[in-house]
Amino acid sequence: MTRSHRKGRRLRRDAAFGRSASARIFHSLLALVLVLMVPAVAWACPACVGQQDRFSFALKALGLMILFPFMVAWLVIRAIRNASRDDEDSP
Repeated sequence: MTRSHRKGRRLRRDAAFGRSASARIFHSLLALVLVLMVPAVAWACPACVGQQDRFSFALKALGLMILFPFMVAWLVIRAIRNASRDDEDSP
C-alpha cells in the first residue's frame, strides 16, 4: 500500500477537521444550497409573519433600538484599532 505523502505528494488538509480543501469547498457549497432552499417565510420572526402592516413600523423601530448599542460598540472598537495601528506605524 503506497501513501501519497511517501511519493512526495502531500494533500493539503484542514488542521481542525482533517479534510482536504476540495472537500471543504464541496461541503460549503452544499450548505449554501441548503440554506438558499429554505423558504423566505422561515427566515421571518413569528411576530413579523403573523402580523399585518400596522405593526411593521413599531417592529422596525424596536429592531433599530436593539441594534444601536452594538453599532456604537463596533464603531468604538474600530476607532480604537485604527488608532493603535497608527501609533504602531509612527516612528
